[in-house]
Amino acid sequence: MSSMNNLLYQVKLADETITNLFEKQLGISLTRYQLLMSLLDQAPCSQQDLQEALQIDRAAVTRHLKILEEAGYISRKQNPDNKREMVVEPTQQAIADLVTAPPQHHVAVKTAMETILTAEESAQLDQLLHKLVIGLEALPFTQINQ
Repeated sequence: MSSMNNLLYQVKLADETITNLFEKQLGISLTRYQLLMSLLDQAPCSQQDLQEALQIDRAAVTRHLKILEEAGYISRKQNPDNKREMVVEPTQQAIADLVTAPPQHHVAVKTAMETILTAEESAQLDQLLHKLVIGLEALPFTQINQ
């Protein structure tokens, strides 16, 4: 049991380190960065599509998109075919900052991150983390009566 506790604690520490790295070195949260990267791959897309792709709740997606919109990285507009749906697209500023002319500091940080694990290690870690998440979600829990 303690090996699983240690493993989960290492995952927590890795998460905190990644969060700090993105916010302090890149000036953006990992979630907002991933939202932008998803938009660059799929744009235009609905807020619901982003929510499902990133597996985060609706309110969180809305908050993150509001921050990105205020920063000039995305635009949102109502879907003309479905008035209840918002369509999201990256702006030219986002494309420039992430693709065509990213700041050199960002490129250096991303390049350094990519050297930590080999391609094989990255693939293994991805598979293992996916397996861990699926396994944890599938655990049968019973309510403890007090």
